[in-house]
Amino acid sequence: MHSVLLFAAAWVACLAKLLDENMTGSWKLFLLCSLLQGAGCNAAEFEALVPASVTTLIGSCVSVPCSFTVPDQYKVNLHPGCIPTWKKDEITISATTFRGNLTAYNCTTTFNNVLEDNVQYYFRIDCGNPFRYNFNKNPVTIRIKGLPDAPRLTTPKDPVVEEGTPVELGCSAPSYCDTHPPTVTWTPALGLSTQLQQNDTVTSTLTFKVSHLHHGNNVSCTAAYYIPSGKKTVTSTRYQLSILSNEYYSYSPALGSGGGTPFVTSGEGSITGVKVWEQPGNHITGFQLRYGTRWDRAVGRVVHAPLRLDLFEGETITQVSGKYRSANYIYQLIFVTSRGRSLITGVPFETSFNFYPEHAEAELRLLSGRFDSNGIRSLGAHWGVFQEATGYGNNTT
Repeated sequence: MHSVLLFAAAWVACLAKLLDENMTGSWKLFLLCSLLQGAGCNAAEFEALVPASVTTLIGSCVSVPCSFTVPDQYKVNLHPGCIPTWKKDEITISATTFRGNLTAYNCTTTFNNVLEDNVQYYFRIDCGNPFRYNFNKNPVTIRIKGLPDAPRLTTPKDPVVEEGTPVELGCSAPSYCDTHPPTVTWTPALGLSTQLQQNDTVTSTLTFKVSHLHHGNNVSCTAAYYIPSGKKTVTSTRYQLSILSNEYYSYSPALGSGGGTPFVTSGEGSITGVKVWEQPGNHITGFQLRYGTRWDRAVGRVVHAPLRLDLFEGETITQVSGKYRSANYIYQLIFVTSRGRSLITGVPFETSFNFYPEHAEAELRLLSGRFDSNGIRSLGAHWGVFQEATGYGNNTT
């Protein structure tokens, strides 16, 4: 018997040395306890599982997901009468709502009226002797944001929508306090909206059928946070609609590379001016359209002085032509007007393209495509008839 014990001890020592050389601590403990069951190994220990930090707004609440483990010998002492608390240093925090189930090892808790930033809290359980324990090795830090994050908009896949098409816009806002989630609203209220709360996010969906009267208008998604202490914080995100009338609408599909950042021009009124930037002897780097009296944002890279065409009253753009290289850039752009005038830019290099409307009454309304830091990579043209919008204005928050 003595020799058996000596052999077992030597075997354990050898195994421990092997594990020490080849495995991490958690795997060592797991394998040793599996192989040596009944020899005093116990993998369970006092541990609280909480996130390292959570964030909320000042004066609001925040829920801390929490679970815990205890050594096997203390599990018989766990009962519904156990008292859960949270502490900061040695101070017990009273402004909490316990939402867990201790017998299921769930210690999830909501902290109410949070006023202190960047403070650590730890969980404590008191089941009477011999089971009282501070889980102070596993604290959670509660941080306070001065302002909520702006809502995030999900927009239509196609940046230009044809009149009469059903459109769905999505708006997601973070919920810092699940018992007081934000209220998400749309301005203007163009159609049916629904709101859903899931975990720490509130999502609202707006569904409506677009009209040319919506073109160029801003749709705002607003998230209002009502703090339990009585304050209110509002944040919003805007999206500008690009709608074309379907009566005379046609689209010249984009040509060129599929890489880069997508763009679509937008503005009120007919196009009255064009600026184009070019790399001398090379590709088109950028362009800009004027709608009515206002210039839209420049697209692409602005270099040197632009080539420019100002249209006369009643004059419209009826043709867009040029040259492109499929894996590269637009190398030439030519704008032709209803009066036979033209703006010729770039170099006649590579493959030709020619955009024009399907309807004689139509004019160039929008340009879309892709660009990068060096220039215009692809280009498509949208044609239609400008119709004066009535009954809608820009909505900002």
